[in-house]
Amino acid sequence: MKILPYLVVLSLGVTTVGEAQAQRSWRTVAYKTVNRGDRDTITVRGNPIASQIRLCAVNQPITFSGVTVRFRNGGRQTISLRRLVRAGNCTPAQTLRGRNRNISAIDLRYSQFRRGARLPTVRIQIR
Repeated sequence: MKILPYLVVLSLGVTTVGEAQAQRSWRTVAYKTVNRGDRDTITVRGNPIASQIRLCAVNQPITFSGVTVRFRNGGRQTISLRRLVRAGNCTPAQTLRGRNRNISAIDLRYSQFRRGARLPTVRIQIR
């Protein structure tokens, strides 16, 4: 009967390691503190190759109304993303069409912020 507690602890450790590996697979490619308007463009440096993208609210909540991902080959993909992302959280993974896309920029559309409000910083992550 003494082995049962060890098996429970071991199974919990495997779940935690699996979740940690899933989080590590995301790579941050850009940050941007948004302006007071209702849209912004984030230029992505380098040649990041991705099949999925997610947007994270770093310090303040933000309500996204849409995202357009622009690729180095001139293509683009519009993602209908109508959701509030609370500070410290991210959108669900959004799959990019095609195989391993080379991202050049991301156009964000979001709700405006009231005057005097602290502006959110958005983090772009890919995998």
